[in-house]
Amino acid sequence: MFGFVFGTVCLMALFALKASAFHRYRRFRHGPGGRRRGRGRGRGMVAFATAEHIKRRLDLDEDQGDLADHAIADAQRSVKEMYGSFSDARVELADLVRGEAVDDAQLEVIFDRIDDDLRRTRREVVSAIKQIHATLDEDQRDRMASLLGGNRDARRV
Repeated sequence: MFGFVFGTVCLMALFALKASAFHRYRRFRHGPGGRRRGRGRGRGMVAFATAEHIKRRLDLDEDQGDLADHAIADAQRSVKEMYGSFSDARVELADLVRGEAVDDAQLEVIFDRIDDDLRRTRREVVSAIKQIHATLDEDQRDRMASLLGGNRDARRV
């Protein structure tokens, strides 16, 4: 009997946690009372949940969390733009291959644009890492290093 009650309570807590994370995500992405655009939760919800998990594991305070949110959002926006330009480059490569001969100059232009996008995205990600690192204390930096290094026992919250 006790196991059934305990299991039911755990299941209810799991649903409550999922619902609260989703509502925090909606307020973060769309503002209070904002309408949802797009095709649903998708990658945005996964990225938000991952960022929330890391912030909890690092035990960030309110100011640190806000700065981390902005830095992560900037990096995500840059990665999203990079993926869009990769899609465009794929279409251009497909058109280039359809022709009688492959134009080396056109290939060079396409790959130069891809390289520029990669450099820009790398700068944004490095900037986000530096911004977050600057706000962490020594203990938080150790936990972040353990998370990045794959040590999953790094002070679970």
